[in-house]
Parts: sequence; structure tokens; C-alpha cells
Amino acid sequence: MEYIKALIKFSQKDEYRQDLINGKLFFNSIENVRAVNDPFDSYMSRINVWDADVMVLDRPNSLKPIVCFYAIIDNIPTNSANIKITREDYEKLRNSFGEYATIIKDVPKFIELIKQTPFSSFYGCCDYSGVDLPLVPIFNKKNDFSIEHEFRILLDNVVIKSEKDDLVFDYYKDFFVADKCLFLNIPSLADITETCNINEILAGKKAEVSFDESKNRKTVLSNLDNYLKESD
Repeated sequence: MEYIKALIKFSQKDEYRQDLINGKLFFNSIENVRAVNDPFDSYMSRINVWDADVMVLDRPNSLKPIVCFYAIIDNIPTNSANIKITREDYEKLRNSFGEYATIIKDVPKFIELIKQTPFSSFYGCCDYSGVDLPLVPIFNKKNDFSIEHEFRILLDNVVIKSEKDDLVFDYYKDFFVADKCLFLNIPSLADITETCNINEILAGKKAEVSFDESKNRKTVLSNLDNYLKESD
């Protein structure tokens, strides 16, 4: 049995970390993330054209807001989490996401706070299997990015306006439209978070977490089955 013991948010600045602790969550669109990180984030399929692999991207869903965390997963049913990364991963994570780390130590409570917001949300760990036809495209990433251990939260009835200003699909007619990004306010996370820096994680850090054997299961901390049902 796999358990999600904690979530980590890496930040470039301490002020961004304080926003998170205060309950101010920053959401960006997958389309914007593609421009700075993985250009093939959330592809729908891979096809071969003239002996070259072509990735088919998910256009409508790519404008929905997401927020991403590094998931600490193990199979030991205890209230402690051993957090450590390799030197190679350290360089990539620090360069991509920053040196400031916020550890969310009660993941079930955090998800409950997200569910209490006015927006419909889907959440779970991203898939890095590299299959040609991913089951849940919006939570699919290339294996090259598996070091991110990404746990993603997506707001389903919101869309972030594209810079191309081509938001004309009938698909979006009932959506709340945000301009460039979205900040979602939830209650303070001060009582369920701990701060450190990425150097401490490189050296190895042990964190005491709130753990419930049923609530912290990886399968329970995901509602992607519901996402699949809505997509049918």
C-alpha cells in the first residue's frame, strides 16, 4: 500500500512561501507551464508520422488552472516521512522551482480545504509511464520529468485566458474566466506546514506528519476516477 505522507512546494522567493502558508494558492494554466517547463505536459496521444513521434496535445483542458506539489510517497504506515533527494535531482529542482520549501504535513486536511472552495477540483499524482494513449491526459507527463513526483490539483470549471486571445470555444461558455493566473484563498495552513530549504532535503530530513492509514492512501488522495466519469 502506498501512502502520500506529505506534499512539498518549492518556491523561488520566501514571500511566495508565505503566501502558501497564509492560504493563498497560485494557479497557472498548463499552457503557460508548457512555455517554461515541459512542452509536452498533458499530451493526449503519441503518433508516428514519417518515422517521427508526434505528441498530440490537449488544447481545451490545457487552459484550466493547476497547482503542483512534490509528493512524498512511501509504503510504511507511520506518522513520519523521510525526505531526501539525490544531488542530480537537487540541481534540477532548485533551478526549476527554487530553494525555499514548504512541507504540508496533513495532506488529507489540505485536500478537504481545497474541496470546500466554490470550484470543482480534481487531484492526484501525475503519470509518467509514457504510454501512447494516457488514461488521464491532463495528469500525464513525459518520463523525463518524473523527478518532480508531481501531485497536481486542477480546477475544473475555471479557465485561464490564453495570451493568444482565442477563447472562443463553446466548450468554455459556462466557465469562470481568469486573466493570466488565478489566486485561490483557503484558510491558513500555518498549523499543518513546516518550512525548510532544499539543502536540508538534500542532506535528508525527517518530518513528523499527521497520518491516517485510510485517509493517506495514494488511491484515496485522488479523485481521477471521477474525472474519467465526467469525461465520458
